[in-house]
Amino acid sequence: MTTFVIVIMLMLVLGSPANNVSAKKHKTGTSAIERGAHDATQCTTQDENNCGPLYITQPDKGFADHSKEFNKNYIKGYCAAGGGGSDADEATFDCSRDNN
Repeated sequence: MTTFVIVIMLMLVLGSPANNVSAKKHKTGTSAIERGAHDATQCTTQDENNCGPLYITQPDKGFADHSKEFNKNYIKGYCAAGGGGSDADEATFDCSRDNN
């Protein structure tokens, strides 16, 4: 069920003509929105030990290593998928404040 909801949300975000720039693919073939949405749904339980490493916290993949456009779209995807934000040193943001 959760996967279905995420797919529908991504279709709504990526399908909008106003967001064509947002769906721009990066070197790996995955858009910033898709990366953010995936990271927001990585943890399916309250046990942080079950979480895989988030893309944005991996070496050389933090906000400092990406363009402002990538960072903005990563946050957009993360927040659209239900994430609340991140306090990681590599990527600090709050969906209620930074998702505009």
